Amino acid sequence: MRLYSGRLFFVALLFLGAIQGQTTPKSCLLKPYRVLVVVSDWGDPASQVISEKDAFQPVAALLKAWSVPFDILRLDQQNLGASYLFERSGAARYGTILWLADLPSYAAKNLAALTEAVQQGTSIIVAASRFTDPALEQILGIHYKADYRAPNPVLRGPVHFITRELTDDLKPGYEQSLHIWVECRGAQALISQGRHPVLTVYQPSLDTAAVWIGLPDLRAL
Repeated sequence: MRLYSGRLFFVALLFLGAIQGQTTPKSCLLKPYRVLVVVSDWGDPASQVISEKDAFQPVAALLKAWSVPFDILRLDQQNLGASYLFERSGAARYGTILWLADLPSYAAKNLAALTEAVQQGTSIIVAASRFTDPALEQILGIHYKADYRAPNPVLRGPVHFITRELTDDLKPGYEQSLHIWVECRGAQALISQGRHPVLTVYQPSLDTAAVWIGLPDLRAL
């Protein structure tokens, strides 16, 4: 069964943008209407043309179709530092970070600035990623254990804003493709395959949320 859809992905973006509505009036400020897309690599050395050979092309196409402004940071050429995540004033530059990078692209990267950005109000969506970095694990509230294949039925968990519209459409099915096995450590599993979470949500700070989507492939979006 194909569980994921562009609609769920878009609703997740809306949720991350609306999380500030839960804060006090004093801190209820508009977040930057811009997304930073973090990718492992990019086929074009000049970082100008996104082709169908690029794994993140389906996501970039969705963002363009929805008129969501975004920048791309490629880990094969760049480092994720404070200069990318913050304005000169110290304010967060992006409302949401869309993390599409998988191992081993960020094994030697310093992600301290990512943690600081989340603390300053930048939310994050992680998709199709084995997030073994301790900073990513803490932000997401989950722990990566291994990859797995299983024929367990896909089931929804508690009703949530992100999955609310999927309530009537989601039917148990059987998936035997490769998936990512994670353990919740504070995060809430909204959709699971047997005992394996495949969609989680966590609130690492007052004004931010972190969503993990256990996609086997970004083309599933």
